[in-house]
Amino acid sequence: MIEAATQLKLIGTCRGGIEHIATESVKSKGIPLIHVIRNAEPVADFTLGLMFTETRNIARSHQGVMAGEWRKSFPNDPYKTTLSNLKVGLVGLGYIGKLVVQRLNGLGVEVLVYDPFVDQEVIKAEGLKVDFRTIEELFSEADIISLHARVTPETTNMVNHSLISLMKPSAYLINTARAAILDKEALVEALQERRIAGAALDVIWSEPVKKDDPLLQLDNLTLTSHIAGDTIDAIPRSPYLLRDVLNAYFQTGKSDMLMRL
Repeated sequence: MIEAATQLKLIGTCRGGIEHIATESVKSKGIPLIHVIRNAEPVADFTLGLMFTETRNIARSHQGVMAGEWRKSFPNDPYKTTLSNLKVGLVGLGYIGKLVVQRLNGLGVEVLVYDPFVDQEVIKAEGLKVDFRTIEELFSEADIISLHARVTPETTNMVNHSLISLMKPSAYLINTARAAILDKEALVEALQERRIAGAALDVIWSEPVKKDDPLLQLDNLTLTSHIAGDTIDAIPRSPYLLRDVLNAYFQTGKSDMLMRL
């Protein structure tokens, strides 16, 4: 289709992922590619939900009550505190990451960010209150680390044994992005050995989870079934989101949603 479209000047897509687009052809022809993350708001909301759920044992308490147990003790008991007392570190400051920052700023939570591709002055001009760190600093300092990066050859298994080993024993890891960013073996070992306080994942390496998966044996892990972006309005709204993003791009020649290929 790209070869046949001899006057093609831009491609727009109504979704965050671009697996349906021949990106090598787009790149070789120098055609701008703009996407919209149609479920960005739902994912940002869900990310905060997982932060509360994991740090305050909401899902584990519910599970216990439904099983006839009245639990009062949990693996993270030595570290339980309010969100405002914690530093949240975001790996990736794209569209979803910015929405998470807005929510955390509103709650008065200190936010650390690692993203080598963003212009820090632009972020400050947008009114987002964040402190930039190297990825090693972020993993060492943050109490909650939330992943918001895309899967590329560079980011596959980026969060590995080395980075996880930098985390505090009281720290949590949240992933609503893609499972491939995170080294599964490294995470499972850290949780089994209680080297971190807990984790919450909406994206799993094998979906649905197999019955013999070691993830299911962990009592300091919250799992959800890839539902962070699942709201009734996400898909119907996407053409209108793309319209607005394209109009802004035509007017300014710039867009945060312009893909780096």
